[in-house]
Amino acid sequence: MEEGLAGADVKLEESYTVQYIAHAPLEPRAAVAEWQDGKLTVWTGTQRPFGVQGELMQAFGLPAEKARVIQPDMGSGYGGKHSGEAAMEAARLAKAVGAPVKVVWTRQEEFTWAYLRPAG
Repeated sequence: MEEGLAGADVKLEESYTVQYIAHAPLEPRAAVAEWQDGKLTVWTGTQRPFGVQGELMQAFGLPAEKARVIQPDMGSGYGGKHSGEAAMEAARLAKAVGAPVKVVWTRQEEFTWAYLRPAG
């Protein structure tokens, strides 16, 4: 490499950076959770319903048949809706209050708590 550079007529050296990028979906994360007879049902816009189901199973010690994730139509996730933060939040609150709970993140929460692609 050094030999090649030493013999080159033209040399170009440059540094590039990439900012943090938010995988901001068209609508913010949201979920409705309901506990009934020891079973959890969560409606949430996700690109990975079985992954979110696994997260809920692990968090609440549930077998698969007691944790159901229903994925309604959602608007363009852009790779940002594969984790279950809103689903987990709604499920914890629903369990605590003994009633169905709906959680909808604000746009500010979306940019504060959702993950970003690393800067480079």
